[in-house]
Amino acid sequence: MTPSHRVRIQNIYLEALELPDSERTAFVAKKCAGDSDCIRDVNSLLEAAARPSILDVPVVEAGWAPDNLVGTTIDDRFKVHKELTPSGMGKVYLAHNLQLPGRFVVIKVLPHTSKKDPDAVRRFKREVEALTLISHPNVVTVIGTNDLKDGKPYIVMEYIDGPTLRSEILSGGMGVKRAAGLIKQIGAAVGHVHDKGILHLDLKPENIMLQLLSDSTEVVKIVDFGIAKIKDSVGATGAINTVPIGTLAYMSPEQLRDGERVTTASDVYSMAVVACEMITGNRPQQPDPASGQRRQKRVDLPMGISAEARKVIERALSFDPEKRYQSAKQFGDELAEALLRGEQNGPRDQRWPPLRKWLRVVGGVVIVALLAYAVYILLPPPPPPPLQSKGFNYWLTVQRTRDGKDYQEPYKSNGDDVFDNGDKFQLSVQSLYSGYLYIFNEGQPEAGGNTFRLIHPKRAVTDGSASVGGNHTVQTDWITFRGPAGTDNFWIVWSVSPLSELESAVNEALQHPQAGLTGQNLVKVKEYLRNQDAEVNARAAKIKASQEVQVRKRSDIVLTRAEFKHR
Repeated sequence: MTPSHRVRIQNIYLEALELPDSERTAFVAKKCAGDSDCIRDVNSLLEAAARPSILDVPVVEAGWAPDNLVGTTIDDRFKVHKELTPSGMGKVYLAHNLQLPGRFVVIKVLPHTSKKDPDAVRRFKREVEALTLISHPNVVTVIGTNDLKDGKPYIVMEYIDGPTLRSEILSGGMGVKRAAGLIKQIGAAVGHVHDKGILHLDLKPENIMLQLLSDSTEVVKIVDFGIAKIKDSVGATGAINTVPIGTLAYMSPEQLRDGERVTTASDVYSMAVVACEMITGNRPQQPDPASGQRRQKRVDLPMGISAEARKVIERALSFDPEKRYQSAKQFGDELAEALLRGEQNGPRDQRWPPLRKWLRVVGGVVIVALLAYAVYILLPPPPPPPLQSKGFNYWLTVQRTRDGKDYQEPYKSNGDDVFDNGDKFQLSVQSLYSGYLYIFNEGQPEAGGNTFRLIHPKRAVTDGSASVGGNHTVQTDWITFRGPAGTDNFWIVWSVSPLSELESAVNEALQHPQAGLTGQNLVKVKEYLRNQDAEVNARAAKIKASQEVQVRKRSDIVLTRAEFKHR
């Protein structure tokens, strides 16, 4: 791949990332102008970016393929409970630790097909080696590693009960104080990794998880060392970058160029990109490695960030790796301190100006204030600030139809669209923390049908249990918009413990052929949901970039009523 071709696909890929899934195929085809190699390479990067973290935990019905381990016990210690989302290099399972009741672990296994791929085996062994060398509170802990009876290697890791950093970054970024605390932890973790002679080389929000302790403290956990390089390791390819690998939007310039050396400064660069996204909600523009183009002199940070913090970030984003911080811990500490000082100090005091100048200043301030107030009244309010609280994310996967047949490709939506009769969708709800999840559908009246139904839990999927783990994603069956034009309401309820007011309704619905509610149970559930909605008053923020809705509240119960309109 020539440098100019790589730069071209890089630019198309970054532009495509900002579009909804439904628009990407046409956009890539247009931008590539019929170049099949370009289309293939860009789509390959988009598919890689769509892969979730190895610790994402959706609720799925595990198939019984020959190499499926669900229901088995590994090493007489780990009872495999369910299969999680596959990672790039293996199958991933959630298991109970039989020696420590109530404790979960994650087991990652190299599948049969990958054993025939020398590179896959090498990367898997590299991840095992990297994790066994590291012992740090901000890095996922490896519990053990061995081979199954059929020879497939596996690794056992701690289960992180919490969301990824990606799910906590809103369109406007995160609160500065919260970001500073997390950046400091990330720097400490990456610095320790470097001290062990390891380069991560794929730092991004998807590979940084957040564990919420009982006192509401957030603990960073770095995961996924699948492409790490290890000093003096037989599994590493050395310090020279032979093939660009990683996540394009977060890769350092030297990672994008063949034959260049990657160092600790390469991870510092990726950290700085992540830090910009945490603070502003946006990534800085990637420099062009072929032309030698350098990053803009000033990074676009939100108002209120001190000049000192800007200098720290700009240094870490230097095009020349030798001019960057060589220590990830130093970068994390200095940026965190600069951000917090900027919060505390605020604007510096100015000398008292002469009276005439002072009056001009006051007059100008009054005019600006009146204009700002007018703008505030006329324009819609800004998105709500990120909250350090419990909750969930939800989104729709929509399939448009024409004359009863599927039309175009399914796409992701936050529910803002107005749908047509006959369109169908799947509702996905991601629970950020372990708890109990209930979903009810209050649809349009149908002849002979129930208008208020239980959607989750389902006996066939969860054996009727509302229990969900941290970062679990529940996905409904396909639901079709039908009946008179109007609104379909979905009540989504998350709780730290079972809700007796809803459990009795669940028991009735599980016995009903349509999972419907009737009689007194129906009256009680509707009344309970409306009262709780008014009392909790959770914040729901629609994120345009990800087409998700984030629902947050500092409460043991978080709920919302999602409304989807159809005509």
